[in-house]
Amino acid sequence: MAGSGCPACGSPNPPGASFCYRCGQLLPSAAAYPPPPPPGFSGPVGGWTYPGSRPALSRDVDVPVLQRVQLAAIVSVVGGLLSAVLVFGGGALIGSFPIGVSGGAPLPSNSTLELLDFSAVAGLAVGLTSLVLMRSAFARLRPIDPGFATPTSLIPVAMAGLILLLVGLPFLFETLSPVIQCASMANNSTRVPTSCSAQLGPTLAAVGLVLIGAILALVGYIGLLLGLWRLGTRHDSALLKVGTILAILVPFVGYILLWLGCREALRRLTASPTMWRPGGMPPPG
Repeated sequence: MAGSGCPACGSPNPPGASFCYRCGQLLPSAAAYPPPPPPGFSGPVGGWTYPGSRPALSRDVDVPVLQRVQLAAIVSVVGGLLSAVLVFGGGALIGSFPIGVSGGAPLPSNSTLELLDFSAVAGLAVGLTSLVLMRSAFARLRPIDPGFATPTSLIPVAMAGLILLLVGLPFLFETLSPVIQCASMANNSTRVPTSCSAQLGPTLAAVGLVLIGAILALVGYIGLLLGLWRLGTRHDSALLKVGTILAILVPFVGYILLWLGCREALRRLTASPTMWRPGGMPPPG
């Protein structure tokens, strides 16, 4: 097998040679292969991405990303606590959630509906804020890590779903009040008022709006969980991965673990003196 000719001096070289034996020029055959990565490093080096490797970490990108995810986790935890206080604390102030209706099951009072409406809107607003922070974090990673393209695209779907819920839930609670009154009259009378049938139309429309919003929010949250899982893989953090799973089952605990996982990843990033940037160049200093 013939060797490579040196582009500088034209001298022939044996097959497999990396440098010209005469002038030391890097040969074209050697330039076609990437340089070996540093020990313990996975990701692109000198513009080359090795098969099965993760994109390189970057202090300039990953530190603000982790900080935004941390802030989103804190917002979610505080929002969950606020909703719980509104529902349970407000319920204790109101006294009794249901009101008795003779001859039928108890129905919720108007005060209860207003409380549930306010707590739901507050929780959705907090969730929307958290999604904005998460989406901005993943958008910063998308140019250097293609794995975050899908989460960045799906999170706006969840945001649209939450906006529909913010509009639909107050509308639903507002239309429920006349329906409750009609139901109360029907339980106390043998004849159902004709106006009750007219009240069902707006209520069904509100239910449809809420269902569409819930479906969109579910699809978007799948993208969010995918992004959080990939963030845990990127930083090799078990806390981030466990927090992602628990965010589905026990959101309060899951978001606390996500905050702790980001804190751990930030500590590793700032403590490493040789953290590599995308492209394989070490940070200055």
